[in-house]
Amino acid sequence: MKNKMIQNIYQYFVNLKLRQKLLLSYIVLLIIPLFLYSFITYRNFSDILQTKALFSAEKSFSQAYYSINDKLLRVINTMNVVVQDETINEITNTSTSNTDIFQQMDDMNRMTSFLNHLEDKTVVDRSRLYVKDGLIYANKSDITTSSLFNIKDIQDTKWYQKLKQKGKRILWCPPAYFEGDGLEEDTISAVTFLRSSNDFSEIIGLFRVDIAKENIEEILSNANTVENCITYIQNSEGVIVHSSGSKSMDRFKIADPIVINNSNINKWNTTQVNNENVFFHSKLINNSDWYMVTVIPYKEIFSESNKLRNQAYIQVLIIASIAYLLAFIISTSITGRISKLISRMRNIHSGNLTPIGQSKDKDEIGELIENYNYMISRLRLLIEEQYEMGQEVKNSELKFLQAQINPHFLYNTLDMVVCLSQENKYSEIEYSVKALAKFYRLSLSKGKEIIKIQDELMHVSAYIDIQNIRFKNRIEFIVDLDEYIQDFEILKITLQPIVENAIIHGIMEKESKAGTIVISGNLENDEIILYVNDDGVGIREEELHKICSGTVSSATGSSYGIKNINERLKLFYGEKYGLSFKSEYSEGTTVEIRIPARKA
Repeated sequence: MKNKMIQNIYQYFVNLKLRQKLLLSYIVLLIIPLFLYSFITYRNFSDILQTKALFSAEKSFSQAYYSINDKLLRVINTMNVVVQDETINEITNTSTSNTDIFQQMDDMNRMTSFLNHLEDKTVVDRSRLYVKDGLIYANKSDITTSSLFNIKDIQDTKWYQKLKQKGKRILWCPPAYFEGDGLEEDTISAVTFLRSSNDFSEIIGLFRVDIAKENIEEILSNANTVENCITYIQNSEGVIVHSSGSKSMDRFKIADPIVINNSNINKWNTTQVNNENVFFHSKLINNSDWYMVTVIPYKEIFSESNKLRNQAYIQVLIIASIAYLLAFIISTSITGRISKLISRMRNIHSGNLTPIGQSKDKDEIGELIENYNYMISRLRLLIEEQYEMGQEVKNSELKFLQAQINPHFLYNTLDMVVCLSQENKYSEIEYSVKALAKFYRLSLSKGKEIIKIQDELMHVSAYIDIQNIRFKNRIEFIVDLDEYIQDFEILKITLQPIVENAIIHGIMEKESKAGTIVISGNLENDEIILYVNDDGVGIREEELHKICSGTVSSATGSSYGIKNINERLKLFYGEKYGLSFKSEYSEGTTVEIRIPARKA
């Protein structure tokens, strides 16, 4: 199999034209090595660029990750200070009914001062303490300036319910958790419950730390070392906490399972987002359910290498074009005269036997042109002689067919007339003689080779009329052909031998010796298709070929006539025209005659 394939390739190369071989040699020896060199250079440069870009991105990612991790740790420490402070625990755990207004005001001042001291604005942007209902300062808090709030007011919020349901010590809240809370919808926070030191199951308050978004955004932006990349933080539910570019989030957000599953892999991974290939790195931030993710589009990393590749390809293309042009000029100068000679020789297929102007060159190609001109002159003479001989042969065959059919048919008809005269059937004798005269008049057609289909049908009709007198009207003849088709031309004596064959070898072979012949047809584009259908005994498959080839012997010559008709049609109209047969034994036969549509 392999040897055969190699042999086919070798044979294909051998069969190429000389100029193609020369051009192919230039391509193989020059252009292909140039493209390979450019491709290898591009791949090496791309690998180096990718390694450097991902190394730089990894450094920036790590710095941003540890900065975020450090800020969250400071938030946790701040929350631990408040949760573990005995004074805060004591105040929030005090019964509202046993504390007078002055004590409450003193407690408010102490807690406000303590909480304000925690707000360094680098990590903790704002601290809030939610205390139980009933305290004066819990019901008179200013949401924009105060640090003390009523815990009853937040018990229906989304973030409060999540803290309660999840049972975590600290709930890290993205901005989406504060939707519907008015001024707090764009806030990042951490919240935790304050529990009684006497009964840990009792919630005595809630402490909330709002994280400075500006610092988070700056850290995430510094993690982006490649243009159009994005770094963002999401929680375990896939909710976005913050990102370095909101417009790129819809384009490059990685699916949540991929982010979580790859968070323990300390390397850059690849995936597809919105049908675009990207590198990404995800990592879980300590002491939280937040994941930091950086996404870098492939095309941004390879943009520089792509520019280098395009420049290299353009240079190679220019060099290849110049090389190909030079190769074309050189090969054309070598093979130009050969191509001209081949072109003229190809025209021989379409019958154009035009010689080439006498060449003054005395090399091998000049000698070929001289011999070509001699061959063309001899070929033209031979074709003319062959055509004239073919016409004479076909005319001789037609005359032989007429000479064979006419005496035989005439003898049978005259013999029938004698029998009719003996029976004193004068009207039938008159009808027979008129039909016979009409038959021979149409056969002669004043020496014309081409007649109307209408005249050919009249010729067939006269023949069947005579045969019906002979066979006691056992043959029904039907013409189902539009009148406008009957005005087109047909070769003389085309239908009659087919009809004769249908009667003798079809209908007369039946036990009843009676049947129907139908001639129909239609116009398809620029062709006329006629059908001669009979309900005779049909033709066996092995004999159908013999009838077409004319090898069936027949006393009437009808089988020879069908072969002659087929050859005459092909000779006169072309190879695509002629006769074809369809037959089912004991059912009947249909002969199709295909000729060009030409008005008579």
